Amino acid sequence: MAALVGGVLKSVGKSLEDAVRAAKMHVLLRRRYGTMRPEWVGYPDFDAALSIDPDDQRAIHKIALDFARRRTARHIRFWRDFTRHLEPAVCLDVGANYGECLFSLTYPSGTRVLGVEANPRILPHLERSRQAHPDTSRIHLRHAIAGEDERQKAWLWLEPRWSGRTRAFSTGEAESEKERVEVPATRIDTLVGGLTGPGELEGPLVFKIDVEGFESFVLRGMERTLAAAPLAVGYVEVDRALMEAAGASIAEVDGVLAGFRLFVPQRRRGRDQLRPLASLDELAGGRSGRFHTDVVMVRGGGTEAGSGERPSWLPAAWDIVPGAGSGGAGGARP
Repeated sequence: MAALVGGVLKSVGKSLEDAVRAAKMHVLLRRRYGTMRPEWVGYPDFDAALSIDPDDQRAIHKIALDFARRRTARHIRFWRDFTRHLEPAVCLDVGANYGECLFSLTYPSGTRVLGVEANPRILPHLERSRQAHPDTSRIHLRHAIAGEDERQKAWLWLEPRWSGRTRAFSTGEAESEKERVEVPATRIDTLVGGLTGPGELEGPLVFKIDVEGFESFVLRGMERTLAAAPLAVGYVEVDRALMEAAGASIAEVDGVLAGFRLFVPQRRRGRDQLRPLASLDELAGGRSGRFHTDVVMVRGGGTEAGSGERPSWLPAAWDIVPGAGSGGAGGARP
C-alpha cells in the first residue's frame, strides 16, 4: 500500500511540475511575442528574426523559448565567434534546421554562406528568413540529404511534431508516426564546388554538422572541401545510438577525423572552453547506454599540438583547457 501511495504522489507531483513548466512557457511566449504560437522570433542580441513553424515543438522549445529567455545556444556562439574571428572563405551549415546559426550575424565581406537542409517543410521558413536577412545575397540554401555519394534521391523520415527527430534513415521505431518523403541527395563537395568553383579555398572553412547520426557519411562526402581549406574548424553533434542506427560507428567517425585535433566544448564561469580529446572512442569507451556529445574539430593553419602559445585560430571569447589530453585524432596534420 505504501508503495502504491508513493507512486500516486510521485505521479501527481510530476503532473503539477509539468503544469507549472507549461504555464511559465506560455507566459514567456506571450510576453515576448504576444502569442503562444509565434511565426517569427527575433534574436535576443542581433537585429534579425527567424521564420518558424509554430506547430513544430522543436522550434518553440529550442528556439522561441531560448530567444525569449535571452539565451544564445553554444552552437550559435561557436558559429558567430569563429566566423567573426577567422573571416572564413566559406561558412557551411549542414542540417541547418530553421537557420539559428545561419542568420545569427552579418558576415565578413569575403565570406560565402551555404545552408543545407533536407526537411522540405522547413525550406519555406529558411527562405523567408534569408530574404529578411541583411546578407540575403551571400547566403545560399540547398535542399538535400548530404552523404558520401551522388544518389540523386534518398528517403527522409519526417517527424511532424519535432523537426529535430527527422532522420535520413529508418530507426524501426514508431515509424507509423513519421512521414517518408523522397528528397535530393548529394555530396557536400558537389554543393561547395558549385558555389566556389574547383581548387583551393581562399580562406578558412567554418562548418557545423547536425544530422542525427549521419555525421560520418556527411564528412566522407566533404573530404575534397576539407582538403581545399587552409584551415577547417567544425562543430559536430555526435550520438552513438543514432550513428549505429544509421549503419556507422564511433570508431568509423574517428577514422574519418584522422588529422583533426578534437575538443569537447564546455562552459565554465561564463567562458566557453575547449577540452582536448584524444578520440571519440576514448571518450565513449566504457560508457553504457546513450552517448551524446558535441565535438569541435580543427585541422590545418598551424593547429598541430605541442605549442604552449594561444593558437591564432581561437577567438578571444574561447579558451583551451590546459593539460587535458593530447587533443589529436590519428595525429594532427599541418
